[in-house]
Amino acid sequence: MIKNPSLRAIFALLVLLSFLRPVVAQEKPLRALGGGFAREIALGAGAAYSPTHPYNFNPFLRNDTYLLINPAYIGDFGNYVWGNFDGTQTGATSQTFAGANFEALTNLYLGLLVNTRDALATTGQLNDYAGQRLPNIENALGFLIGYKLSPELTLGAQIYTGAQTFEAKLQPAGAQASDTTRQMSVLGFDVGAVYNSAQWRGELAIKVRMNSRLERSRSTTTAEVSLDGGMELGANGRVFYKLSDAYDLVPTFSFYNVSIGTKVAPAPPANAEKVDVSQTAFEVGLGLNAKTKNALIIGGVSFAQSTIETKTTNLGNAAGNSRTETDQTTLLPRINLGAELYPLSWLTARVGYFKTLASNQVVVEQRIGGNVSKVTQTTNGLTFANYLGDHIAAGVGLRFSEWTMDFALNKDFLRNGPHALGGVATSPLFFVFSSSYRF
Repeated sequence: MIKNPSLRAIFALLVLLSFLRPVVAQEKPLRALGGGFAREIALGAGAAYSPTHPYNFNPFLRNDTYLLINPAYIGDFGNYVWGNFDGTQTGATSQTFAGANFEALTNLYLGLLVNTRDALATTGQLNDYAGQRLPNIENALGFLIGYKLSPELTLGAQIYTGAQTFEAKLQPAGAQASDTTRQMSVLGFDVGAVYNSAQWRGELAIKVRMNSRLERSRSTTTAEVSLDGGMELGANGRVFYKLSDAYDLVPTFSFYNVSIGTKVAPAPPANAEKVDVSQTAFEVGLGLNAKTKNALIIGGVSFAQSTIETKTTNLGNAAGNSRTETDQTTLLPRINLGAELYPLSWLTARVGYFKTLASNQVVVEQRIGGNVSKVTQTTNGLTFANYLGDHIAAGVGLRFSEWTMDFALNKDFLRNGPHALGGVATSPLFFVFSSSYRF
């Protein structure tokens, strides 16, 4: 039984829309595809920065934002300029970036993405390891290329890079000069394919990302701590299978893996403590897109699991001592649900809902002085109240010929209200503003 009034309202709306005559809307490409993260969030996108989805996505929604995962999407967005502007978050959590694509030659597309963030540091759990913090890379540049091999098949590739450096130099009078340097850099490659036929659309993308980190201190001697490992591997795919002119079935999957540790120079003693961290995550889902003349309904359910393993050898700098912690989080279900209504040719109204139910198990095994111990802790029924956790969303989109503006209402604004009417000053009206222009 649905007790929450807001949930009842959404449920009633979706039931009503499901009985509307299933006529395919005569939608412009921008209405059907564009809208940026403002559209994603308003249509039930999940919380960002999970390993398999480092951005705010509704995995069952076809949108321009998938350019960030699958570069073959450039075939849908040739001669396209777009941007997202986040008024509530900064740094690694910001959704602010811009991009432009061009059809340079017939069937050949080139693109540029500025200030995107798809960083190892944003996975949260891996942000600190062995006392070493990974700085956020906030200045990444991505270069895209795509080619339509046929009207049905588009191939794409992206290379992206970013770096951040911190330097501090100290030269006191009469003392040994010293300096400290911290550097974090990334080089990533994405390849993707999009296949369109009369019956189905298939999408597949593969990601390889190489992270490097160095911390160097110099005075009378030089000491360096660098990243050991740091290569990320990922895959993302989905199919839009046409059940009828009105309904598409959307199965999805994604996979992610990374392992990191530290290298120290000069070499540490043989019994020095060493920490290595690895993370593996996967996700599968099944959704449905339902189109009527005046509405689009997008929704689905996913199962996701993330496992983080932290291995410490020579625990406490004692040879033979060790500690292994396995932290596994399971999401079932994860619900993404959204409805998009077209009351006017230039106006789109949106409402969305995102919900997770999670369980977590932490297993700690230790070997100290030949004694072995094991502790298991399990928690069920978890929800995650982060800045974009379980929530009801709303937004609007405006269409003026080839120019679009889309707004996602801040979920805190829904709860707190405007400051002038008793809300708090930190509740701006809109969470993300997105805009695009097709030329």
